Amino acid sequence: MPSVNQIEVHPYVYEKAKPIIEWCHNKGIMIACCTTLASIVRFPSGPLDSVVKSIAEELNATQDQMLMKWAHQVTYGGIIVTTSCKKDRLKGQILALTEMKELSDEQIKAIADAGREAHQRVYEHYMDD
Repeated sequence: MPSVNQIEVHPYVYEKAKPIIEWCHNKGIMIACCTTLASIVRFPSGPLDSVVKSIAEELNATQDQMLMKWAHQVTYGGIIVTTSCKKDRLKGQILALTEMKELSDEQIKAIADAGREAHQRVYEHYMDD
């Protein structure tokens, strides 16, 4: 049995990723979330933009911090994999996971609902046959 499963986790794939997230959680397998920021970096101007911006403002956080916190929460404390090497961005990412308050159930649902409006994957080769 593996101890970690790295999968694409962002609001535009969350609906399809939920079953594997739940299965892994029930088996004690930690999720490592990759492409967590895809919805604002690779797929901007989508149905999620206004929701992300609004919730980030409510939390006094940046949009990337809020999305990392969201992914961390919906994966039961999953590991957030980032690719940034900029010191300021890395500090912000650490603060998002260590000091930022938890998103409410309503905020998590609003993000998931907006993400459900468009399905976008970074890694297409992982799609179902």
